[in-house]
Amino acid sequence: MSMGLSPDEPGQDIRANLLKQIRGSRVRIPDLKSLFSHWPEEIHPRVDDLDQHVQATLEGIFTDPKDDHRLRKMKASNLGLLVASWYPYASFGALCVIATLFIWLFVWDDETDSFEFSPLIHDMDSATAFRDQTMKFVRENLASHKPEGFAVANTSRFISSFEPVGAAICKSYNDDQIKRFLDEILFFVRMCEEEHRSQNIGRLPTFEEYMRRRMGSSAVRVCLALNDYASGFVLPEDIMLDDFMRIIWHEATVIVSVMNDIVSIKKEIAQSQVDSLVPLLFLQYGSVQAALDEAAKIISSSIGRLETAERDILSRYSTATPEIQEQIRVHIKACKLGCTGNLNWR
Repeated sequence: MSMGLSPDEPGQDIRANLLKQIRGSRVRIPDLKSLFSHWPEEIHPRVDDLDQHVQATLEGIFTDPKDDHRLRKMKASNLGLLVASWYPYASFGALCVIATLFIWLFVWDDETDSFEFSPLIHDMDSATAFRDQTMKFVRENLASHKPEGFAVANTSRFISSFEPVGAAICKSYNDDQIKRFLDEILFFVRMCEEEHRSQNIGRLPTFEEYMRRRMGSSAVRVCLALNDYASGFVLPEDIMLDDFMRIIWHEATVIVSVMNDIVSIKKEIAQSQVDSLVPLLFLQYGSVQAALDEAAKIISSSIGRLETAERDILSRYSTATPEIQEQIRVHIKACKLGCTGNLNWR
């Protein structure tokens, strides 16, 4: 069943009509936990210590009294638990660096995308300049030799708070790992910009357009690019570029992205946001419940494909050294922990 709405209907009309039809719906959120009952889930034993680092880092970013509400909301989000659940195997030092990155991702995204906090959401030119400045800063921060004129002091704190992350990554990662990390951050920023532009044009995205952008704007791949940093070893580059490893990363990204879209639907509708997965599926399936159920099926299918790719890559490298085989298993487990950790935090 599909609704009597067309994605090509004038933008404001279709968005208003979608909101009207979705609001007030009574739904049952699918039981996502049961889908992951056979996957690992853990929490780092120093989660409380990590929370102290998170609180102090947030206080160092939101120093302006006018940001007090934003600071309180970020403090209440329990990012320490999120990071401790994604990377329970990391050293505490690495965990703090990763937490700083997670804070940067959330704060940076709010600066351009939050209906509640963003000064740029209705100013595309300024938002584009902010993103361009971000990409320039990150490139220079991750460069082996800092270019002349590179400075933190003259950069927005919502960009420059990335600096300690870049410094730590450059000390630990080789050139291939740094390039992968940088590429994923740039992909994140570019897809955020595409989403922002899409929200201001006269039609809704198709499901395929939305999912393509979401693979970057969700920042899941940025987080997966830190698996090596958290585990403290380097997988050979041919394994990281293996087709099966690419599938594992893609399906983990789908899982976390769709999971987030499911659990955030109530908040997004309250903020009149319909350029997201569940409303787009609503157009196709005719009810919010059917859309939520279809989203859960997407997650279930991705779990199956990830597990198939896991078996395939372990079979392909069955003659590798025991150390390499174990490192592949650890990396895949890290991808799974990101999924279960994200769900347990939500």
